[in-house]
Amino acid sequence: MNTHGSPGGCPVSHLHVERSTLSESFVPVGQSDPYLHVREVHQIKEVLSDPEAFLPDNALRAVTSFEPATLRVLARYGFALPEVLASATGQLHRDVRAEVARFFTPPKVRRQEDLVRTLTRNFLDTAPRTGTFDPDLPVFHTVTVALMACLTGLDRADFLAVGLTEEELAQASLDSLELFWGWPDPQRQEELAHRAGRFYRRLRQLVENAADNPDVLYTRLLRRGIDKRRVISLAYFLVIAGQFTTALLQKNVLYSVLTGSHGIDLADCVDSEQANSAVRAVLATDSSVPTWRRIAGANASLGGEPVAPGTEILLELSTRRGCEQGSFSLAFGWGIHRCLGAYLAESETTWVIHEIALWARENRVNLRLENEPRWIDLLSYRAPEPLRIGLYPSPQPVNETP
Repeated sequence: MNTHGSPGGCPVSHLHVERSTLSESFVPVGQSDPYLHVREVHQIKEVLSDPEAFLPDNALRAVTSFEPATLRVLARYGFALPEVLASATGQLHRDVRAEVARFFTPPKVRRQEDLVRTLTRNFLDTAPRTGTFDPDLPVFHTVTVALMACLTGLDRADFLAVGLTEEELAQASLDSLELFWGWPDPQRQEELAHRAGRFYRRLRQLVENAADNPDVLYTRLLRRGIDKRRVISLAYFLVIAGQFTTALLQKNVLYSVLTGSHGIDLADCVDSEQANSAVRAVLATDSSVPTWRRIAGANASLGGEPVAPGTEILLELSTRRGCEQGSFSLAFGWGIHRCLGAYLAESETTWVIHEIALWARENRVNLRLENEPRWIDLLSYRAPEPLRIGLYPSPQPVNETP
């Protein structure tokens, strides 16, 4: 996340917009679109397969230029996010990626299935059988925080020791995403900078507290010679990406199966393969991370045509336009910067949705969406907020005949 921002900041905050406008709202209404949009699957792969021609330098750069007051606030907190993974290249990128990958191997992820199912079921078993409830924090964020902590060698107590509860992690993550991928006005930007600064300090303390534990990812990186500022930068990125964006994905999938927008209902998800199909359908067309950015280098060309150096490129990774079979995997990127948590996010979301469907059938409860939610809508992050779900008695288990 480059704290310098980018040119032409937009003075309008569009954190929440109606769902119907999402596919077009890449910039606030009335502002010029600074991006070259790339929508075709083969062209997206072409861009992501050539990090020398299409640089990742702007991947984590603030969409809206930071005001001088915002930069002063961040400086007071010692806030610095040097390139380390998503925006890095060369040997540094390879070294960090190799170490991080060891913590997210498919076998390690698969061993977490029982934990995810148990945490999900524990919440559902305390839910009423009638009435309404908001599954946001208890299911989505509690599960994702616990799983990410476990896989990186930490636990809930480590986060609590630096004052980060699940609720605070979720809010701090959303604030950070709005600061870097939203269009906050100067006053809002300064407010978000204070929140991001406090979050950064807590994550710095988290990394320092774990310095004697060789089983923690961040400690392993420090011992490999990665300097502390870059390790904290990774923690900032990884904590948000690992727990918050996965929680947003789970909201998108639950919204999909409750509305049947992809032809798969919640009742169908008692079949784990159907649950996984629902997850993949959402990843292909309505992912929580639908776009990502690149910037053209000196020798960039696309489809045989030159692209001017410095051109800002917006890759539409997850969109109904131009979607082709199997393109769900593009939601996690492509090539050397493909998300290392791809298997984790897909598997975890499948387990959660499958468990919700099983619970509904076993308890003879129908779940219905009680509101048309507004949506978190940032340049690269989208999800419904909030989801209010009604629970209604079912005369027979869902998907079963008399």
